[in-house]
Amino acid sequence: MLFRSGPAVPVPMAERVPKTLFALPTRGMVTFPGLMLPVLLESEFAQEVVTKAQAQSGHVGLFASGGPEEGRVPPGEFRKMGVVARVLKVLTLPDGNRSAMMQALHRVQIVRFVRLKPLPIVRVKPVIESGPTGPRAEAQLRNLRGLAREVVEKSGAFPEEFRSAALTAVANIENPGNLCDFCAAYLLKESEIRQRVLEALDINRRLELVVEALHKELQILDLGHSIRDEIRLKTEKAQKEYFLREQIKIIRRELGDEKDARQAEQERLAEQIGRAHV
Repeated sequence: MLFRSGPAVPVPMAERVPKTLFALPTRGMVTFPGLMLPVLLESEFAQEVVTKAQAQSGHVGLFASGGPEEGRVPPGEFRKMGVVARVLKVLTLPDGNRSAMMQALHRVQIVRFVRLKPLPIVRVKPVIESGPTGPRAEAQLRNLRGLAREVVEKSGAFPEEFRSAALTAVANIENPGNLCDFCAAYLLKESEIRQRVLEALDINRRLELVVEALHKELQILDLGHSIRDEIRLKTEKAQKEYFLREQIKIIRRELGDEKDARQAEQERLAEQIGRAHV
């Protein structure tokens, strides 16, 4: 699953979502509210789920799953917390695959499975977020902005276009919960920590999770830079020593203090031939 969007934004509460949804497992990929995302429909199962969802309310539930492949998975493999998304458009790609453009709307929690076959349908309930409150939350929000900027600036994995857009988003998303979701969606790599962020309904707790994860990511980036610098310095030193040794050899040959390998070998062979004739 790919994420491409601008800043996470609150979805108007006027939009109602159904209590029952077709459920699409997303193979460990975690989506967040407020983001526009294309979902690659890699199997007939996924295409059927989205087609049926379009024919009904136009909404589908996206839930991370532990299944090794996209397709039918048992209820126990679905993570209980996911998002309800509006299916905007389904496109056929040049390679023949299909992709659905979706708008993720709200966090929802699976109450129970209404049915599994032919396609999974779940009953869901909306969840209520709380906070943030207190001076600690304000301090964590500032930490979050600073860490997010550093990660974006230091990571070599982001193209310049994304880097600029991400920095703008980090500076301008005011809602702490939305900023946490944005950072988790784009800057965190591990699906498990992303799921924990999705499940954190207490915004204070969500801030702590994302700040801690970004701090670890920054440590990894700094360590990577240190290792690269160390390797570069060692390589430069080895190259410098090699060139210096070669220069010294050339100078010695020019001064007659050292003969090149070819001349030394010729003289050695001549000496052996001379001894053989004695």
